[in-house]
Formats: sequence, structure tokens, C-alpha cells
Amino acid sequence: MQAAATLADRQNILTHTVHCGKGWSSDSVRIAPLKPSVRAALGTAECGRMEALAAFLPEHERALVLEVLREGRSIAQVARLCGVPASTVRRRVRGMLARMSDPAFAFVAARRMGAAAAAPAPRTGRHDRDDPVAQGARAWPAEWSRSRRVAAEMCVLRGMSARRAAASSGENLRAVLRQVRTLRELAAEWWATARRDGHARGAGGVR
Repeated sequence: MQAAATLADRQNILTHTVHCGKGWSSDSVRIAPLKPSVRAALGTAECGRMEALAAFLPEHERALVLEVLREGRSIAQVARLCGVPASTVRRRVRGMLARMSDPAFAFVAARRMGAAAAAPAPRTGRHDRDDPVAQGARAWPAEWSRSRRVAAEMCVLRGMSARRAAASSGENLRAVLRQVRTLRELAAEWWATARRDGHARGAGGVR
């Protein structure tokens, strides 16, 4: 009963997630059909990596991902809570998992965690108790331009189109498109190096 009450407390944020607009998709990323338990479909190791990467999602998406990965809720349970068809929840979860499976997502997360590790540790309030992943979700590499940060945050992490990101941020569309291409090129090189060195997908600090 307590677990059900905890989930019910988050009904508004989960409902927002499954009702919000179309998410990111990529023809190059394929997620296997989700079983009743997403944890069973992904496996323990991959669930752990996805939970770490979820720190870099918008709050409403992170809440949904953690419900199915960390809490082990089934797609049907979340769908009943939100009052939407299971197919809607499944589509949203699959889209978020596909986005987080993109090497560019892990690359941006790893670079932000590296920036957090290099910065002086915060010494005020709750930040003192943050783990490295939570700190990384607030940090940016100092050398990254504003247009690159917009491309990384809005396009790679949030799954927005370059056009929408440019309109929302005031950045030039060509600059955003150029930065998205650059991030994907850097991510591909980083990913290939990590695999050659024998690291897991979460190499660079995100496991």
C-alpha cells in the first residue's frame, strides 16, 4: 500500500510525461520490444547504466524512467496510474530509452560529469550530499560555447529538433545544426575509443 501511495503522489508528473509532445527518435537506434517488465527486457547491468543516464533527462521524463527501471513498475501499472493506454506509455518509454542509447547522450553526460569533477566542490546546502552524477547534471565544460550547450541540452538530452531548439533559445539554426553534427562526430570517436579500450558503454564515468 505504501508503494502504491508513493507512485500516486507522482501521478501529475508521470501523466505530463506520457501526454507531452513527440519525443526524439532515431532510425539508427533499435530498442527491443518491451516485455511486461522493462528491467527484465534490459537486464540488470543496462538498467544500472540507464538509471545513471536518467539524471540528465528533464525531470518529468526522469520520473517515468525511474519508475520502470528503479522501481520495477510495469508498463501496464504506469498506464493505469496515468489513465492512458499502455501503448502510449510504451511508446514514450521506448523513445526515452532510444534517446539514452544514443552515444551522443552518453558523451554529453560524460563530459558534463568530467566538468563537475574538475570544478570546486559545492559546499552549501543539499549540494554537499550530491553524488557525482547529480553534480554532472548541473555542470558544463567551460570551453563549450553557448550554441554547443544548446545543442547538447535541447537536442541531445531533451530530444528536441534543431529548429525548435534554435527558436526556443534564440540561437541561429545553422549554428545549432552544426553543433549537433559536431557532438555526434565527437561522440562516435569517443564511443569507438571506449570500446577499443575495453570499457563498458558507460566509459568516461557513466556506467
